[in-house]
Amino acid sequence: MGCNCQINSGVVIGLNKTPDNRPIIGNNVLLSPGVKITGKCKIGDNVAIQPNSVVFRDIPDNCICSGCLLYTSPSPRD
Repeated sequence: MGCNCQINSGVVIGLNKTPDNRPIIGNNVLLSPGVKITGKCKIGDNVAIQPNSVVFRDIPDNCICSGCLLYTSPSPRD
């Protein structure tokens, strides 16, 4: 987990069967309430994950994502 990450209540970060299948979380990441991150995936820098989202795929830098299907959009900071 990188620097300046904010983890809200109800967030679950988990492995998928083996320790090698763990998430990697970048810098300046916001994990809103109820977010679930599982398996081998990389969360980039400057990412905001909206409430109750389920993450099991990579998310590139400077994105906002929400939902179970992982819609991603460029950050308004760009």
